[in-house]
Amino acid sequence: MNNFTKNCIATVLMFVAKTLVMLIAGVLTGCLLIPIAYEQRGVLDFGGEWILIFAVAMIAAYVFDHCVSEPFMEGLQNEKK
Repeated sequence: MNNFTKNCIATVLMFVAKTLVMLIAGVLTGCLLIPIAYEQRGVLDFGGEWILIFAVAMIAAYVFDHCVSEPFMEGLQNEKK
C-alpha cells in the first residue's frame, strides 16, 4: 500500500472518528440540558441550551483535532521519511 493510499485512509478515519466524538458529546450534553430546559419552560422549545450543545460539540472537535488527529497524522508523515 503506497503512502497516498495510507494518507487517504487515515484522513477518512480521522474524519469519521471526529464526527463520532462530536455526535457523542452533543448527544450527552443534550440528554442533560434538554430535560432541564423542558422542566423549566413546561414546553419543548428552541432556546439557549441548543447553542451550548453546539458549543460543546465544537469544543470536542477542537480537542480531538489537537490531541488525537494532529499527532496521529504527524506520526504518519514522519513514518514516510
